[in-house]
Amino acid sequence: MNDLQNCPKTSRNDNPGSVGLGGSVGIDNLAAATINKKEFEVNLGDVGANALLVNSTGAYTIREIALYNNTAAIRLQNGSSGLIEKNMIGARADGSDPGGSLRAGIGINIDGATSVDPLIQENYVAYLSGSGIKSTNQSADIEVFNNEFYKTALSDVNADGIEGLGIWTVQVNRIYENGNGSSSAVNGGNGIEIGSSSGSSSGNTIRNNTIYNNTVAGISVLNGVSVTVLDLNVIYQNGTNYTAGNPKLGAGIKLANPSGASQNGIRIASNSFYDNYGISIDLVTGGTGQADGVDPNDGQLVSDTQTPNRSEEHTSELQSP
Repeated sequence: MNDLQNCPKTSRNDNPGSVGLGGSVGIDNLAAATINKKEFEVNLGDVGANALLVNSTGAYTIREIALYNNTAAIRLQNGSSGLIEKNMIGARADGSDPGGSLRAGIGINIDGATSVDPLIQENYVAYLSGSGIKSTNQSADIEVFNNEFYKTALSDVNADGIEGLGIWTVQVNRIYENGNGSSSAVNGGNGIEIGSSSGSSSGNTIRNNTIYNNTVAGISVLNGVSVTVLDLNVIYQNGTNYTAGNPKLGAGIKLANPSGASQNGIRIASNSFYDNYGISIDLVTGGTGQADGVDPNDGQLVSDTQTPNRSEEHTSELQSP
C-alpha cells in the first residue's frame, strides 16, 4: 500500500495569469482586485435553476471555480455566513466568453424568503445574458466587495449589473459595459439598480465604486427605497444607448418611482460625474420611470395660500453636506 500521506505534492497551474483591469476605483482610489484564472471550471449544462443551489441553515463557501451555462450560475435560497469569492461567474476558467447558448443567465440569483447574508468578493462576473447579481429577497443582507462586473445583461432587456431588493452594501467594485442595445429605459441596463417594481429596500450603502459605459444609467434607485447612501463613486459615460438621443434618457444616477411607491432618505454625496449621456443626477418626474433630463419649473404651489412658490410636491430639495 502506498504511503500517500508522504508522497511529494505538486500544485499545478495549467492556466496561469489573471483577468480584470485591476488599478484603483472610487474617489478614494482603492485597490481593485484582479482574479487569477482557474484550474477548475463547471459547465452547468443548462439543467435549470438548481444546478448549483445553496439551501442550507449553516455556513457555506464557493471559491476558486469557473461557472457557466445555466439559468443561474449560483442560486442562493437559504444559508448564513456565506462566502462567494475568487470565482469566474459566467466566464470560462481562462476568463473568456463562453458565447451564445453557453452563457449563463443570472450570475448569482438570491431568491429565497429567509434572511441570508452572503459576502460576495473578488469575483469576475462577466458574459451573462442576465444580471450579475439579482435579489428578489427583501430579507437579504448582501455585501458586494471588490468584484469586477463586465458585460452582463447582454440579452435580457430588464437586467443590470447588480439589481434588486434587500440591504445592499456595494463597495470597491468596477462595474462597466453592462446592458444591451435594447435595455429597458425604466429598469434595465444599469450598473446598479436598487429597488424593484414592488417591495422595499432600506439601509443601503453604495460607496467607492467606479461605474461607467453602462447602457442606461450608472445607478438607478427605484420604488420604495429609503435610508440609502450613494457616495465616493466615480460615475461616467453611462447611458451609451442614448448618445444621439434628445432628450437624453441616460443618467449618472437616476431616481424614479414608476409604481408610485415613495423614496426618502437618499443621500448622494462626494461623487464624481462626467461625460454621462444625460444629466448627472436625474430626479425623474414622469410616471414612466424613464430619465427625463432637466425639468422646467411648473409654477404650481403646494396650496393656493402658500407663497412664495416652495412647491415640495413638484421639486426636490438639495442640501449641501
